[in-house]
Amino acid sequence: MNTKNTITNNTDSLDAVAPEVVQAKIVSAACCLDGVTGGAALYKVKGDTSKEWKSRELLIHAPYKAERAILEGMVGSIEAVLDEVGLDKARKLEITCVVYSDVIVRGFNNQKETWEANGFINRRGNKVKESRYWKQLFSLAEACKITVRKPTKYSTVLKGCTNRARMVAQAGLQYKRDAEVMAQVADAVAKDRS
Repeated sequence: MNTKNTITNNTDSLDAVAPEVVQAKIVSAACCLDGVTGGAALYKVKGDTSKEWKSRELLIHAPYKAERAILEGMVGSIEAVLDEVGLDKARKLEITCVVYSDVIVRGFNNQKETWEANGFINRRGNKVKESRYWKQLFSLAEACKITVRKPTKYSTVLKGCTNRARMVAQAGLQYKRDAEVMAQVADAVAKDRS
């Protein structure tokens, strides 16, 4: 029988405590309607017992800006989670971002090194669209672990986020139409005065 006494130095393990892992989930969606783009992002930190997800909404007065709306929603939500949770040596943050956009999933998961090495110029020689938001997202990914993926199923949270983005776009479209009507009224009043 081999009885060997082994003495290990455990002083390092007393000081080194495994960091607490805080997880959060972000769902981001966009809707484009007649010259406006609505975006919404819902986020929740795991362990939050409230039934409501926190939300961010944005309206872009430009057509076909879904990628920007989703990225801006993701970046803003990640920053909000970081503010809420805080980061230090005792805490590690893992965020899962769920989006429908193949462009954003592929961009985050496959293009970071290439874009950074090329100064955010794509393979066609053009500036990467929405590079400002990509840079912010990549910078945040250095502070915490971020996973970006497509949804595995259509949930009520995804549906709610998509509906919220649509409502923001509809409100923006209504505002745009109201502004056009008010401009027409102002023109008519000016013509009547002259």
